[in-house]
Amino acid sequence: MSGQNEVIKKGDVVIKRYGSHLNYLKESSIYAKLKGSGLAPRVLFEGEDSIEHEYVSGPGLNDLLAESMDDPAKLAACFKLFFDWYAAFRAKTQSCLGKADFGKFIYADGSLKCVDFEHCKAGYAEWDVAALAARVCLMGEPLSFRSLEICRLFISVGAGAIAWDPSRLVSCLEKELSDRCQAENVDAHVPSFRYLLSAVSSCGVLFAEDPLADVTAAMPFISTSPQRIIVCSEEGKPECPSFSCLEAGAGKVGTLLTASRLMKEVKQPLSLWLNASEKYTRESILGLLSADMSGLDAVIASSEGSGRIFPMLIRTETARVAFSMAVSGGMTTLPEALKMLRVKYL
Repeated sequence: MSGQNEVIKKGDVVIKRYGSHLNYLKESSIYAKLKGSGLAPRVLFEGEDSIEHEYVSGPGLNDLLAESMDDPAKLAACFKLFFDWYAAFRAKTQSCLGKADFGKFIYADGSLKCVDFEHCKAGYAEWDVAALAARVCLMGEPLSFRSLEICRLFISVGAGAIAWDPSRLVSCLEKELSDRCQAENVDAHVPSFRYLLSAVSSCGVLFAEDPLADVTAAMPFISTSPQRIIVCSEEGKPECPSFSCLEAGAGKVGTLLTASRLMKEVKQPLSLWLNASEKYTRESILGLLSADMSGLDAVIASSEGSGRIFPMLIRTETARVAFSMAVSGGMTTLPEALKMLRVKYL
């Protein structure tokens, strides 16, 4: 039994009898839209409130994830399998899964098949992505650094596969994670919670004034950001796969004009700024991303008197407006423009 449903396997056939006529209608409708797509088992027969489909043999996606936990490349490949499936599913059905769960997926013939559609409904992709991201965060040790980094990887892979509204995703994730934490008696009011929301909603920005700059030291901190931009001089750009490149034009890349142009390219609610010439510790970035930004436009992990602005976490929309106004007002330096914002030095 599965809830109020009855599920029976007979040889190579699975028979599902539904306890709810509405759920039967929903699942039948989705199967019809997916016919011939390879995204679901092949339906063999439909009766009164029942569906018979072929049995799909293979490991579950949950099993593949469990086997890949110590290998980021394998994890990314598993996540890509899901998002490839999900993008095709959305294109065929214009629906969301409703109750997204990796346990509903079987790996067979080089791709995934989903075996449960009775909770499907019209809705945003962000709902499903947030539900799965919340599950990832609570795998193993809840809200641990390891689980949060796996969640960041999940979001990063998804951002490259399907389009979503970053602000809506963060809102959905905050609600999903809060609800699941409450249900599982996990304290969500911890810095790691703020860290995750900041990390999955930040564009990782790397400033590299020297075209020959060694950017590898900064890569681990922004390589799983949903959007990644490297800002470099006109003379050349570092080889950075998966990064888009913004040429600064004349002058240093850290000028206000360059920053103003940059913020027009950012699609994420927050921007994490790093400089390729500086070294960062994991603790400094963790502290920045987990900082309470209530009532603030930016937080900078340095002392106010140092004159340094890296690393910095800044609200994209307010910075976009402020920098544009500063340029129009004749300002030329970033520190000068930052005085227009509510900034806290950590």
